[in-house]
Amino acid sequence: MLLGTSLNVLIACNLTVTPSDLRSDTAKLNVPALVIHGDADQSAPLALTGRKVAALIPHCRFEIYEGAPHGLFLTHMHRLNADLLEFVASGKT
Repeated sequence: MLLGTSLNVLIACNLTVTPSDLRSDTAKLNVPALVIHGDADQSAPLALTGRKVAALIPHCRFEIYEGAPHGLFLTHMHRLNADLLEFVASGKT
């Protein structure tokens, strides 16, 4: 997917996302949240991203997919869809 994206879009996205610090906003979330992250993500390592985000959100449900890369919506789509449906059906949304 990345290879099909124009360079201008990639640069604009990077310039927008990279300097953004959303930690104070994330800590204020007061709705049920589900954070799902693969432990084989090379572009956004679990220890630097997923764990820290989940720790900021009060009462967050945090799922780690063993062996899942950054594109787990493609590689682990069945598990991801099942987890999303279960979270929605649990009434914690």
